[in-house]
Amino acid sequence: MKIARVVDFKTGRRDADFYHQLAGYAACLLKADPDLSEVTVSVVWLRGQEIETYVITRAVIDQWIARLRVQLARTAYVTGRHCEHCARSHDCPAVIAKAREGVALLRDPPADLTALSSVEIVGLYRAAKLVSKAAESAVASIRLHVIQNGPQDSGEGTSLQVVEESGGRDIDVAKAWDIVQKRLPDADQMAAVLKIKATDLDDAVAKAAGRGNGASAKRELAAELEAAGAVTMKRIQKLVEKRIPKEIP
Repeated sequence: MKIARVVDFKTGRRDADFYHQLAGYAACLLKADPDLSEVTVSVVWLRGQEIETYVITRAVIDQWIARLRVQLARTAYVTGRHCEHCARSHDCPAVIAKAREGVALLRDPPADLTALSSVEIVGLYRAAKLVSKAAESAVASIRLHVIQNGPQDSGEGTSLQVVEESGGRDIDVAKAWDIVQKRLPDADQMAAVLKIKATDLDDAVAKAAGRGNGASAKRELAAELEAAGAVTMKRIQKLVEKRIPKEIP
């Protein structure tokens, strides 16, 4: 029995369901090689240090392709969690209708969440997210309108306008280095005012190492920083809806 194996490394923070992406990988391999009987697909979540593995057979893929053809034949759009990321959600009739349902639901939220089932709590969370996204999209659209058409009079003695304000100062490290070093000759004093972004440092080291050597240079850098006790991992708490591993039907 001939078997193929696919490993997909996920480096991002977004915790998503890659159901159809995995099935698409398997479909391409199975259709390209008639001697192939099944494909084992693994998703490796590098940040979360998790692995999901699925075994996809020809029978599974035939069913998946049949369902995909039906879906591709549809002409009507449907709402879903993907609407949370659409920049035009504020003027989509379907999303607006869903947002109104969410507003009605949130207008009188239950005082005691323990009275709700887990399904109801997740539904309440999704409604809140959708309403929030629709509101953000509407504000962005209004801002663009004001930029293009000028201040908007509220009729109440105020106007909605886009204004420029002074932000924080950006200091060019290269140009300021000698000055700062003169003012703060002590290494600890210097370290207290300088902040290194881990991703920027990785990119700079990889670039300096030259083509083909970037990955190994970053690994060596990580090991050296870890050995020096220079790395502190931050722990934060976020409310997220995480996927539950499932078999691909």
